[in-house]
Amino acid sequence: MTRIEQSEDNGRFHLSMRENAYDSLNEALLKSEEASDTNPIPWKYAVLHIAQTLELMFKQRLYDEYPLLLWTKLQPGTHTVTLEESIVRLKYAGIAFDSDDENRLKQTIKWRNAITHYNVDLQIEEIQTCFALLFEFLTRFQTEQYPEEPDLTDHLSPEAKTVAAHVMTFFREDTVLFDGIRMHRTWPAKLTDAQNYPSVNLNEETFNRIAYRREPHWQEHLDWVPRERCHDCSCRIGQLHGPGCCVEECPRCGGQFWFCDCNFDESELWGLTWTDDDLEQDNEAEKDHSGGRYGIYENEPTTENDDSGAKLAEDDKTLTNLAGQPR
Repeated sequence: MTRIEQSEDNGRFHLSMRENAYDSLNEALLKSEEASDTNPIPWKYAVLHIAQTLELMFKQRLYDEYPLLLWTKLQPGTHTVTLEESIVRLKYAGIAFDSDDENRLKQTIKWRNAITHYNVDLQIEEIQTCFALLFEFLTRFQTEQYPEEPDLTDHLSPEAKTVAAHVMTFFREDTVLFDGIRMHRTWPAKLTDAQNYPSVNLNEETFNRIAYRREPHWQEHLDWVPRERCHDCSCRIGQLHGPGCCVEECPRCGGQFWFCDCNFDESELWGLTWTDDDLEQDNEAEKDHSGGRYGIYENEPTTENDDSGAKLAEDDKTLTNLAGQPR
């Protein structure tokens, strides 16, 4: 998230150029969520904020390459480069843009200029598509240009990260980097939405779902060291499992929540389960042994002498032979 430094006189605050960019991105995502068919005005601000994000990110990268590249006349204290000029200079610095990305950047510049200086005449569907692909471009730009901190979602507020999870479903690439893990582009939204359903009902009785690492067997084996994330759905310790996760324990019978015989009442939770896209990704993950069903553990933290994986596997042995689809 954005870090704000406030001076001692309490009358000023400071954001670095990158922090300023991340703050604008947060606002762009939140405005895109606020927009609707009946209230399209927030799209105007989403466009302005994401254009500001792009300009600041490009300027920061130019500054990192050589500080004087930030200035139009290569002299500090003069005007900084425009978004258009920054694209040209980044190319000279060896940073390539594919033709589709460059066309979207040019379109965004036109929209921003029209919104700032003239009237607003925007096609909502076109903005939605372009916004999602610009956000995808920014995630790729962050990963490629700042490999020491490749995950752009690390700089989002919880609210903006939730919006980002849903925007990612419209990305062109099949996998995305979200919350520190590379996963199928549809999974961040499903995992995020699953947190909104903390309980299920049966015959007017409420059963609270069991979050990862809150299962009863952990209390019986306090010496066990859990993975930081669920090996199947990639949820973090303390989070609710994602839809269809084979590790989640049923709060009623103790079996596998998504596949047990407890006939819980209807809930929107059950609608979050697999699509054909997800099943295809599941099969690919199993073929290349890249990690959990939806997570690809490129940088999974390990603990010396950690045998929790084996113990988890033994504990979940009866839960891994799945028949049919989840609820």
